[in-house]
Amino acid sequence: SIAADHGWAGRGARVRRTFELADPAKSSPLSAASSLHATPSPTTFSSLLQLQRHLDALLQVSLAAATILDPQQQARGALDAIIRILGAERAFLFLTREQSDELVFGAGRDSDQADLLVIERYSRTIVERVQSSRQPIILSGTEEGVILGSASVVAHNLRSILAAPLIFRDQLLGVVYLDNHFVKGMFTEEDVSILTAIANHIAISLETARIIQKNQALLNALPDSMLRMRRDGTLIEFLPAAGAALAADNALELAQRIQPLVAQALDTQSPQLGEYQLLVAEAPRDYEARVVACAADEALALVRDITQRKQIERVKDEFISLVSHQLRTPLTSITMSLDLVTRGLGGELPEQSREFVAIAQKNSQRLTQLINTMLDIIQVRSGEAQFHIEPSPLLALLERAGATVQASAAALGVHIAMLAVDPDALVAVDQLRAIQVFSQVLDNAVRFSPPGGVVQVAAAHAAQAWQISIRDTGPGIDPQVRERIFDAFAQAHLNIETTQHAGSAGLGLSLAHSVIKRLGGRIWFETSVAGTTFTIELPAARGAA
Repeated sequence: SIAADHGWAGRGARVRRTFELADPAKSSPLSAASSLHATPSPTTFSSLLQLQRHLDALLQVSLAAATILDPQQQARGALDAIIRILGAERAFLFLTREQSDELVFGAGRDSDQADLLVIERYSRTIVERVQSSRQPIILSGTEEGVILGSASVVAHNLRSILAAPLIFRDQLLGVVYLDNHFVKGMFTEEDVSILTAIANHIAISLETARIIQKNQALLNALPDSMLRMRRDGTLIEFLPAAGAALAADNALELAQRIQPLVAQALDTQSPQLGEYQLLVAEAPRDYEARVVACAADEALALVRDITQRKQIERVKDEFISLVSHQLRTPLTSITMSLDLVTRGLGGELPEQSREFVAIAQKNSQRLTQLINTMLDIIQVRSGEAQFHIEPSPLLALLERAGATVQASAAALGVHIAMLAVDPDALVAVDQLRAIQVFSQVLDNAVRFSPPGGVVQVAAAHAAQAWQISIRDTGPGIDPQVRERIFDAFAQAHLNIETTQHAGSAGLGLSLAHSVIKRLGGRIWFETSVAGTTFTIELPAARGAA
C-alpha cells in the first residue's frame, strides 16, 4: 500500500514477489472484507514489544562499550551491535574533526563483522543532510533516492538507508549510516527511533572514551607516580609513572612512611611535602612526595623520583665544601694580618691607607661569613649538623631573633612590629637553629623594606603546629625566580636596585629552608607588589596548645 500511495508500481511488485504477498487488486472482496474486520493487536502489547526492543538494543550497545575504552574499538563494537539489532548489511561511522565541522571516516563494518576499510557505494548526500539537519533520515528504495537527490542511491541500487546524528551536549560528534541492497532489509520507522536512541548512547560512550584516553595520556606524561591512600596508610590505588623504577612492593613501603604526611594533610586540609629514600632494585633511590587531601578520609600522594637531582646536589655540595675549606685557611690568615695592620703593629699607616685596609678588612669578614654560611647549609642538608630538639617558648625565640637584627633595621629606618604571639606557645625545635631561621627571614624582610617600612611578625596555631608569618613592605618577588627563591644566591625581589639589599649574598633563605626541613617544618611565601609574607610552620611541642 505504501508503494501504491507513492505511485511506485514496480517497487510494489518487487516487494510482493520477495515477501510472497498477494496483489490487493486481485484479492477477493471476501478476503478484503475479512481483513477489515480482523481483530487488531492490542496497542499496549505492541508498545511493550517496541519498548523491549529498544531496551535490548541499548543493552547490547552498552555491553559492547562497557569493557572498551579505545574509541576505535568502541566504534567497531557499536557498529556490530547496530548491524545485529537492525539487520543492516553495512554500517559506517563518520566523526567530526576537532575544531572543525568536517566529517571524516571513523569506522566501517559489514554483517560478517569484518572491517570496511574503503568507503564506496554509499549515499554521501544522506550523510550530509543528516549532518546539516541534525535529524535522522530513513530512505526506502531508489525512487525515494531520486526524490532526495541522491544519485548514488540509484547508481548503487541501495534499497534502504538509515542514518542518524551523534549528538552530545548539543554538539554534533558524527553520523552513523546503515544501508541494505536487499528488499528484505528495508528499515522501518521503529528502526529510526531505535537507531536514534543508540546514536545518543554511542555519542556519550565515544566522548567518555575520548576524555578517558586524553586523561590517560596526560597521566602517562606526568613524571609522578600516584598513590591514593587512607589516613592509616592503607594503599587504595597505585599508578606508577611511565618508566618508573618504583614497584608495587616499594609503593606499599612508601605508603606507610608517608602516613604521617597523609594525616597532617587531612587535618590541615593543606598540601604536605616530604622526602624519602627507598631501596629499589637493591639500590637506594630518593623520592619527593606531595600529599593533598582528596576525600574525607583519603589523600593523594604525587611521588617523584629525585635521585638524579639529589646526586647533582651532593656533587655540588661536595664541590662547595671543598672550595670553602680550601679558602677558609688563607682567608683566616688574611683577616688576621689585616687586623694586625689595623692595630698598627706594622707601623703607623697614612690616613688613605687606613681607609683601604678598613675596606679590605670589612670584605674579608663578609667573605668569611659567606663561607661559614655555605658550609652550614651543606652540613644541614647532609645531616651532619646536630640538632637538639626541645620544647621552646616561641615568643622568646622571636624576640631574641628580633634583637639580632634590630641594629641593622634601625640603621635602615625599618621598624619591626611584634603583633599577635601567644606567650604560652611552645614549639619543638633546636633553639639556636630556630633563632637562626627567624633571624635570616627577618633580616631578609628588613633589607627589602623601604626606609620607614614596617616588618610585621605574628603567630597562629594550626593543627599540632605553629605558623609564624613575617611580612615586609617591599616591592614583591620577581615571578621569574619565585620557583627558586630558596636556592642559594637567589636575589628575587622586584626593583632590587631600589631596595636596601647591600651586603646580602642570597644565602639566608636557602639556609632557613634547609634548617626548617630538618626541624620537621615547612616554609612558603605569598607575594605582591605591596609586599611579601613568609610563613614558617614549626611543630608544636607535645601537649602544647
